[in-house]
Amino acid sequence: MKKIMFLLCFLASINGEDLGSILLKHKNYVLKGDIPKSVYIESEISAYGLKGKSKSWYIYPDKYYIEMDLGIMSQTEIFDGERAFSIDRNNKLEEKRGKKDINKSYLSAIMSSFAYLDYKKYDLKLKDYGKTTIENIECYKVGYRYKNSKEIKHCYNIETGKLEFVLSREMGINVSEKREDYTRYSSVMIPKISNVTLALGMGTMKTVNSEVEINKTIPKDLFSIGKSSKDFYFLGNKNSSKSKIKIENGHIFLKAKINNSGYRYFIYDTGAMTTVLSKDLAEKLKLKIDGKLPSLGAGGQSTTSLTKIDSLRIGSLKFNSQSLAVMDFSSLQPYLPMKINGLIGYDVASRIVSEIDYSNSEIIFHDPEKFQKPEGFREIKLELYNKLILVPAIVNGVEGKFYLDTGSNSGVDISSSFAKRAKIDLSNSKSSSIMGVGGAKTMKIKEGVELLFGDKKCITNVGVHSEKDGVFAMEEVDGIIGSKLFGSEKIITDYMNRVIYLK
Repeated sequence: MKKIMFLLCFLASINGEDLGSILLKHKNYVLKGDIPKSVYIESEISAYGLKGKSKSWYIYPDKYYIEMDLGIMSQTEIFDGERAFSIDRNNKLEEKRGKKDINKSYLSAIMSSFAYLDYKKYDLKLKDYGKTTIENIECYKVGYRYKNSKEIKHCYNIETGKLEFVLSREMGINVSEKREDYTRYSSVMIPKISNVTLALGMGTMKTVNSEVEINKTIPKDLFSIGKSSKDFYFLGNKNSSKSKIKIENGHIFLKAKINNSGYRYFIYDTGAMTTVLSKDLAEKLKLKIDGKLPSLGAGGQSTTSLTKIDSLRIGSLKFNSQSLAVMDFSSLQPYLPMKINGLIGYDVASRIVSEIDYSNSEIIFHDPEKFQKPEGFREIKLELYNKLILVPAIVNGVEGKFYLDTGSNSGVDISSSFAKRAKIDLSNSKSSSIMGVGGAKTMKIKEGVELLFGDKKCITNVGVHSEKDGVFAMEEVDGIIGSKLFGSEKIITDYMNRVIYLK
């Protein structure tokens, strides 16, 4: 009973007695008794044209373990109260070390385990949005935030008192979750059905719970984090692989081989969140294509599918049994100097250390376990955010976070909000169009802007982009640093140690 009274007092304190009185009239949706120590849920999932299952543990107050298997697409998300991890569809384990990622995971854990009811204890900030209408349902909306994390909003049905919608924002996209068919399990109400919708037509996901167990015994090894299974090797027992590249119109083209087919040109793209095959190549190799997933590029939103390959080879570097994305490049191809068969992206690049030698047109891939810090190079610390490399840079005297994109043939591109912060005058700027994944976009070009990247200072042209969609809609990203900036330099990217070396 004290938990009920605490909740009602807490809610009533937000804005008079509005929300508190709503829930007081509908006690069935209020916590009855103590918050459970654990909630275990098994679910059936349908998303992006795929079907599968999930197993989830929500452990009071700040832990979760979520395992999702959609066949060709699988993902595991783990937060042990201090550290956040993910395991991708190729079984790569990655620790999320950025403060924003940690804070986001912490907030998600607090919200999922019902610990948010004791919001002061867990240092959550609340915002009262008052009454609102969503899908013709009148709701009362409250926002929750932890430090610099994005906000999670709860929308309570005024007529019934239940938690009707959960609103959030991911990678610049608004996400709405509608919860339905509540059932009481011990002291808590849990919805059987969850329908998640991404804005801009980016996709939907439906989850239907098949089993719910409260205070189930927690496995002792649930948060025992192992290592990724190594799915690549260097032929001939080498520790590195050197390949020639073509650098044309600012893009890096390298040759790669899928399964037992011949070598074909791909763009090496650190701005690609996954490795992608062209639809033409996937069909030519008679690969099975599944699903329809949302993706983001400099040009905005687009869709991809998934396929499974036996092997991917670049020089003497070979990856076995990979799940890759499939995309139609027909609209992008006319803007490129040669036919491309895909992008070599994050899921390949993050597993190794890459060394791009622009002056000698070479790329060297190193075994990260054998790679040693090079001498005579400048060192810049990097962050990883949603599989993008974020590096600090100063534009017009203002520091920002930029993602390093070897797939971009520009120098520096920034968001319009960062341009305002940096007081960049666009009154005499020129308009230009670009073509990227997601389509064509118009931007403003400002000439003669000062840039400081590491210890490299230069005067350069800057592209200023709208933030309506695409990567420029991400609040965490101020812009892009593309391959044109590096000229004849060498750049080494070490994902494991979160560092870039320049020379």
